[in-house]
Amino acid sequence: MNDNETHTGITILLHDDYDLLSFSAPLPRRVLNIQIEHKLLKVQYNVIALYNYQLRTLINDKMIQLTTAIKSVTHPTFKNILTGDFNFVESAHDRASSRTTYDLAASRVWQEEMAGTDFIDAFREKNPKRKMWSFISSRKTGSRIDRLYVDEDTVPQVIKYRHIPVPFPVAHRVLSFSITHNIPKGPSYWKMNTSILSDRAYRQEKIY
Repeated sequence: MNDNETHTGITILLHDDYDLLSFSAPLPRRVLNIQIEHKLLKVQYNVIALYNYQLRTLINDKMIQLTTAIKSVTHPTFKNILTGDFNFVESAHDRASSRTTYDLAASRVWQEEMAGTDFIDAFREKNPKRKMWSFISSRKTGSRIDRLYVDEDTVPQVIKYRHIPVPFPVAHRVLSFSITHNIPKGPSYWKMNTSILSDRAYRQEKIY
């Protein structure tokens, strides 16, 4: 790791419905891994957050280093969530202009190295052609280099996916999303209409 990389880091904000089970950094300043559990439902998630290199040189080496770290903490039974700043786009719909040579090269290595995993771009799976930007460059061109990947079974549960603007002119927007759960319903109840108590005939009935 280059000690001159002073602008690398990852922040994850969690809803208080979840307990933090574990934390690790398989690739410091680049890949962060936490395991969480829903307090009520006891559903467990394995969250992997990344901040990819700015891919200009050594694309193969850096991408393999990154994907190796990701795969090393992918959980066999927890629901896996992968998110962060990828610094490249896979889809032509994720960049206002044409995809760059770096996009194409990084996508190729990414797809080769991540083959066999169950990660799916949740937004793109639900919105095949919709355009939404997570980053606006100094040239005022948009891209969705910040993305969310989840297990195939979790895709339908991802809702409220959005990129929240920040007050800085050139900065990444905050990627926010929610995951729905099928919360089991308890027994129903009957609410008595108290107006029937004013009915003399009803009051004279025997209630067993």
